[in-house]
Amino acid sequence: EEFLKTIGFESLEKFSESVRTNIKNEKELQATEKRRAAMLDDLIEKSTVKYPRLLLDYEVDDMMARLQQDLANMGITFEKYLAELKKTEEDIRKDSEPTADKRAKMRLVLSHIAMAEKLDADPARLEKEFTHAKQHYPNADDANLRAHIHHALRNEAVITFLEQQ
Repeated sequence: EEFLKTIGFESLEKFSESVRTNIKNEKELQATEKRRAAMLDDLIEKSTVKYPRLLLDYEVDDMMARLQQDLANMGITFEKYLAELKKTEEDIRKDSEPTADKRAKMRLVLSHIAMAEKLDADPARLEKEFTHAKQHYPNADDANLRAHIHHALRNEAVITFLEQQ
């Protein structure tokens, strides 16, 4: 129990209560994410979105950049990753296209709903999130970071709107 006190818990009971609450919250979050994913998948499946190849390429490029950044964070070069998979960069790009297609459609559908329903990010929350992110990523380009956060918050507003329908 002395150890628990050093990490901010008065007793074993308080610690156990905190763990139970965290597990419950995590399960609720997972259920919400699963429900939202199913709702969005259904929305995309029913949509008749057409878009230029350029948007698909943009999504693939974004996915490739994220993959390369994740690999670098793990200390793995992209070339080593390709060698382990016995694939070329073109193979990976081609394999990414179905997910990129879904992302492109999602981007367009959510954007359309946001415009049609006049939904946007809450300005105060945008500033709060931007300030918080800037503390963690001080070298990030302000305009790009703000745009990324704005996009995420606008999508969240659209998803909340859809859940209430």
